[in-house]
Amino acid sequence: MKIEEMWVYPASGDAVYAMIVDPLFQESKCAATNAVDYSVGIEPEKGAHTVISRRTMSTASFPSQFKSMVGHTLDIVETQAWATPSSDGGRVADLTVEIKGLPVGLTGTLTAAPSGNQTQMTVAGDLKARVPFIGAKIEQAAAPAIIAAIRSEASTGRKYLGN
Repeated sequence: MKIEEMWVYPASGDAVYAMIVDPLFQESKCAATNAVDYSVGIEPEKGAHTVISRRTMSTASFPSQFKSMVGHTLDIVETQAWATPSSDGGRVADLTVEIKGLPVGLTGTLTAAPSGNQTQMTVAGDLKARVPFIGAKIEQAAAPAIIAAIRSEASTGRKYLGN
């Protein structure tokens, strides 16, 4: 299932990237999704960074047919592997979201495209549930939570940037 979300931060590309690699922003992002527990690691790599966040999420709001399969919590690992900036200051990250112990995940890209004092962010990914016969239903059930997390990140970023 394809997932694409776009939003704009009223800040320069440099300011947005500084936010992305700030552990305080990443921790705020995790807290905003109501994670039961979370941790963040940021690894610098020659002008780029890899951001890894781990979250334990409650399954209390899941449909009962899926909750019985996954238990009371899910462990989610999000990895953003940011590349060095392009000539226009834009950046692209390879994005993966893994749900530990389940054959469900998101792979795609996260793009920061600056234009003056604004930066357009785009998440484009493919949500896959590698489960015969019911994979599409699992994807449909998981998609709203993924989209809600992306929108929460956008809102948290605006607050972080003071906008």
